[in-house]
Amino acid sequence: MVELIEFGDFMCPGCRKARQPLLAILSRFDSQVNYRYRHFPNRQQSESWLAAVAVEAARRQGKFWPMYHSLFAQRSLCLDNLSALAVQLGLDVNRFLDDLQDERVYHRIEDDQRAGLLLEVSTTPTLVIDGLRFHGGLTQARLIPLIRQHIRRTTAPVLDTVNRSTGQVHWGDTVQ
Repeated sequence: MVELIEFGDFMCPGCRKARQPLLAILSRFDSQVNYRYRHFPNRQQSESWLAAVAVEAARRQGKFWPMYHSLFAQRSLCLDNLSALAVQLGLDVNRFLDDLQDERVYHRIEDDQRAGLLLEVSTTPTLVIDGLRFHGGLTQARLIPLIRQHIRRTTAPVLDTVNRSTGQVHWGDTVQ
């Protein structure tokens, strides 16, 4: 299983642009990729933080992914937009609004940002595929070979063959 982590920002134009290629990749390699979204909102943009907080508040009601998809469709955010989205997604709006103020939600986002900084993430979107960072130009043409390469690494046998007459071991990626 390939581990794919996205460090993203719902208000980032590059993240929006990468959304469709990324969703196509996830659909194509569904059973072979474990995808996780990590927040990396722009500290200079309050809408970025508001979006991250909103998706985490929705998570508390089991609606992370519906809110995730809805937020990427938004061009701008305000509390009224979020309340309307909450209604549309069937959330308990009062609970959602309370959760927007809960400091534990903010801590979760800050934890994601710290994890990104430890991995030297500096821009969004950044993908971390099995511990390796990739950013910029995240197209299907670029991502498919990367994912395939990592799938081969995780599924190739460590030991392919042993030559019985010589005892020589041929390891997974060195068999000629």
